[in-house]
Amino acid sequence: MRETLTVLSYNKPTGARLSTPFWLALVLALVLALVLLLGGCTGSAEGNAADNATGAGAAAAESDEAADSTAVIAPGDTAGAASAAADAAKQTGDDSASSADSPGGADDAAADSVPPVYPLDQAINAEWLAQQLSGADPPLVLDLRPRAGFTLGHIPGAENIPVEKLGSRINEVPRETPLVLLATGPRSLNEGWQKLIDQGFDPQLIWLMPGGYDEWLNAGYPVELEFQEEC
Repeated sequence: MRETLTVLSYNKPTGARLSTPFWLALVLALVLALVLLLGGCTGSAEGNAADNATGAGAAAAESDEAADSTAVIAPGDTAGAASAAADAAKQTGDDSASSADSPGGADDAAADSVPPVYPLDQAINAEWLAQQLSGADPPLVLDLRPRAGFTLGHIPGAENIPVEKLGSRINEVPRETPLVLLATGPRSLNEGWQKLIDQGFDPQLIWLMPGGYDEWLNAGYPVELEFQEEC
């Protein structure tokens, strides 16, 4: 007996559409890729925001630190001026008058920590000096800066004896007249004060102006200039 096995074959018609499961898998893959892309962008934005917040916090801290190191002194506040001068001397060893480009000179530029040796209640400011100079019994302003700085500008009526020459010219300084000392910075001011005290001058007649000539100039008070060379 002869048996015949018939195999049926199915030929897909040309142009047949893709099955539904294939489209579903493709859509799910696209959705997953979009979710991953959006998640990465969000994480990057959050990281940038955190970095910006950290930078802003650091900048605010630096601003607060700078504000804490700044002191404001009201005009005529003698005690405030003296205290500020002491703090400035401890921190920098000099004030702005020690700049090489300033008429104040630069002989104190290397001073690192020079606390005042004179009584702080003898420290005065430019406003106090201006009032005293316009009074009936004005003090003598003794300018201890180098001659070169003095000729570029000084307080009217001031006498110039550089601090390094004060010992040899001590006889030129009146002993019964109130004196106001100014110099290039705290070191020179201390030295001038000490030399006068060592020579027997009355400390109650010696006033000191830590802000120096620069303070007077910046306050807008009149100044004198000289163009003569020292003989």
